[in-house]
Amino acid sequence: MWRHRPKSLRSLREDLPAGIVTFLIALPLCLGIAHASGAPLESGIITGMVAGLLVTWLSGGERGISGPAAGLTVIVAQSLDQMGSYPAFLSAVVLAGLLQIIFGILKIGAISAFVPAAVIKGMLAAVGVILILKQIPHALGYDLDYEGDETFSQLDAHTTLSELRYSLEAISPGALLLSICAITLLIAWKTKRAQQWTFFRVIPGPLFVVALGVLWNQGWQHLDHRFLIAEEHRVDLPFLREPKDFYQQLAFPDFDYWTQGITLQWAFMLAAMASLETLINIEAVDKLDPRRLTTSSNRELIAQGVGNLMTGLIGGIPMTSLVIRSAANINAGAKTRMASFIHGVLLLICVIFMTPLLNQIPLASLASILIVTGATLCQLNLFKELYRRGSSQWIPFIVTLLAVLFTDLLTGVLVGMLLGFYFVVQNNFRTAFTLTQRGSHYLLRLQKNATFLDKAPLREALQSIEPRSYVIIDGTRAQFIDADIKETIDDFVTSGPYRSIKVELKEVPGMDALFP
Repeated sequence: MWRHRPKSLRSLREDLPAGIVTFLIALPLCLGIAHASGAPLESGIITGMVAGLLVTWLSGGERGISGPAAGLTVIVAQSLDQMGSYPAFLSAVVLAGLLQIIFGILKIGAISAFVPAAVIKGMLAAVGVILILKQIPHALGYDLDYEGDETFSQLDAHTTLSELRYSLEAISPGALLLSICAITLLIAWKTKRAQQWTFFRVIPGPLFVVALGVLWNQGWQHLDHRFLIAEEHRVDLPFLREPKDFYQQLAFPDFDYWTQGITLQWAFMLAAMASLETLINIEAVDKLDPRRLTTSSNRELIAQGVGNLMTGLIGGIPMTSLVIRSAANINAGAKTRMASFIHGVLLLICVIFMTPLLNQIPLASLASILIVTGATLCQLNLFKELYRRGSSQWIPFIVTLLAVLFTDLLTGVLVGMLLGFYFVVQNNFRTAFTLTQRGSHYLLRLQKNATFLDKAPLREALQSIEPRSYVIIDGTRAQFIDADIKETIDDFVTSGPYRSIKVELKEVPGMDALFP
């Protein structure tokens, strides 16, 4: 009977604990991104709930997580400042959602296929390094900020490195000890010896670490107060006395702003940036999926558009697909989209009914989970593999990693893409034609497609031919020869007699077969 149940229910044993872990990680991130954006704190929770409850089922991805994105914080903050009111901003979010739906219908999502694999791997490795560096201050009990800073330059005037340096000078003994215990447990949990025991196979390590964090203060309360976790180093959710209080905090768009130019301007900006980040992220998440399933980029744009439309209608900030939470979800053992849905349900239920319990969770516990997740994204084997593949793979990989690390995700990926395209063009120059020499005889063979991009290297190759030579230009293998290439060849043939060069053409369309 069990085998006939829907796939999402058959995997509930894995998806339920993964959804719980993802929810616990998403909670402070939702708060932190809303805070960094200058939006109401509850707006981040609203976006996470809509993403989990609605976008989960519209998306083509099985294990991806969506929600408020750190990469959009600057744009959201600027749009809020210029539009002057939160209801006006929400009207732009609704329009941005409609634009994303149109993008998906027009199949604009196909551009994601042009992101080189080395760039995606560089981005994932950078995310891993960022997770480790950004979470160390939380693991040490120093950082009091929300966990929404993912860029190098933070809103509190610190950078990733300066925050790390200061944290080493103000370590909380309790947070440090908890982090050491948690990271050790998480690493040991995955070992072959531990997996021989039913307990370690059934109970996910991240869930156990969170439970340990909740019980931490109760245990040390009777032993040594030095190891207690202070309240400011725990999850800090606004307390709601009754469920109706949450509804009263909802905000709604003011559609009177729809016809204003500034609303259209910011709506397009939000839609473009959210779509670009989503497309990049789903490519990365597909790489993390052990089954290597491919997410439909156009379907994802439509799903995200519907999500932003709905979140804008009830007071949320824009959403995108997310690498960090998706990586944590996969690392926690999620099998289907049910894990994402569970994370959305828990955001709805626990924020309303269980804030006192959630506020007992130390940030060090969540930081430990993210540090281990980060370590899985930037393993040394990945660096070795890309290095062995040569400079065309290694250089875009390492440049993307550094660019994402020292700027932000979108900027870093765009830098990596530009460098990746450079290597593509360079390789195309090498394969578009070959020039071989034997004595005073030369053979120039055109391969497949010869486009205007090959004009400069072709001209350089032809100029390298010595005077008093015999040259055969063979176009039998070429499927397409651009007019610029034909013009370059014609110029070479015309100048041939002045350099005592004879040229023979073989099947070059539109040109004579032999020139004296």
